[in-house]
Amino acid sequence: MGMKKWILAATALSFLTFASAAPSAAAGKKVFDANCAACHGAKAQGGIGPSLKDASKWKADLFKRALKQGKDDKGVALKAMMPKFPKLTDDEMKSLQLHLKAVTK
Repeated sequence: MGMKKWILAATALSFLTFASAAPSAAAGKKVFDANCAACHGAKAQGGIGPSLKDASKWKADLFKRALKQGKDDKGVALKAMMPKFPKLTDDEMKSLQLHLKAVTK
């Protein structure tokens, strides 16, 4: 393989790797199904836990605080049943919020 073809192939591969890692509603659905649906319902409509319709509109810092620290916008702990998810990445949280926006329209 010539040098130009190798550089082009490497560039394309790195772009595809980056593009597949970008936040998406589909990736958020996987996070939601694995961590949230049991309590908040398949479409975030509520169940054991509350509806998450408003959560789809939260600013990123509040969303992150709620998931990682279990606190609301005033720093008050969420209900005791709500687990914390300190290991979720920023991209997973962005994906989760994209999924919530899609299912709570």
